[in-house]
Amino acid sequence: MFEDNVWIPYYASRKMDEVVVQLRELYENGALDPDFYYMKEEDALSKFAQGQAGALVYRATPSSLSRLEELWNDYQPNRSFRDSVDILRLWPSEEGQRYYYVAQTYWSETFFNAKIGDEKMSRVLQLYDYLLSPEGQRLTSYGLEDVDYRLEDGHVVMIRPVNEGSGKPDAISSVYPSIPIFRSLASWGKETEFRLNELNKISFGEENILKSLSEMEWLINNAVATPAYHKINSLSTPAKDKLSAMINPLEDVIKVVISGDDPVAMWQDYVRQYKELGLGEAIAEVNGALSRRDNS
Repeated sequence: MFEDNVWIPYYASRKMDEVVVQLRELYENGALDPDFYYMKEEDALSKFAQGQAGALVYRATPSSLSRLEELWNDYQPNRSFRDSVDILRLWPSEEGQRYYYVAQTYWSETFFNAKIGDEKMSRVLQLYDYLLSPEGQRLTSYGLEDVDYRLEDGHVVMIRPVNEGSGKPDAISSVYPSIPIFRSLASWGKETEFRLNELNKISFGEENILKSLSEMEWLINNAVATPAYHKINSLSTPAKDKLSAMINPLEDVIKVVISGDDPVAMWQDYVRQYKELGLGEAIAEVNGALSRRDNS
């Protein structure tokens, strides 16, 4: 973040004092679960679905809403999920702007052994090309053409038998155990679940898809992406790299939140430790490198 005419990591900002005070207040008032710092996602979902938590930090994708609805119906079959649960829209920041989250980098990649031969590498790339093609994408999403689905006027129509118990087609992973491996090998393909097609309606529920799309549209029209300076994120300098390997500010924030000591004093003590480990040198290196890069 840019503060006092210099780029600094968020944990070096003077605004962090207010952050740790507010987080401590949330924790002491019970707005944060007493065990939030080590609770597994499935346990958090279950607590919310059972009515033991009033709010849940979670994804609002069609698949996530569908998963939450399934749990809700298991625990509270007599209470409508849609009448009881809604998505809390982002509140404005102190300057009145709403921000939605964006990842600063692609966080998935493929590694190849440096000793791989040309012939094998060619075969691997052929597989990747196929998995990224329309045919490959349909295979990993719907199964085999004319066995699990057919194309009608360019649209996919599912013909795989429906499970009598669930009312849905059997999961593709149960029919073809290797499909999940190929589905995420060349592409995550997460955007496909937002499409309002027949399979997604069956898998996630039409209302969950429409709800997710509606919230996404609202964000696009009423919020902006969290500001990010990508040059810094990808920038490597000796002090920056060394410091990043030696500290874990998020863990330190959690320690401050769940402690009984003064949160500001505790946090400032951590910042002093960061400075002793080279925070100042890292900031100077980064800003110097940015200046040279911008002026080149």
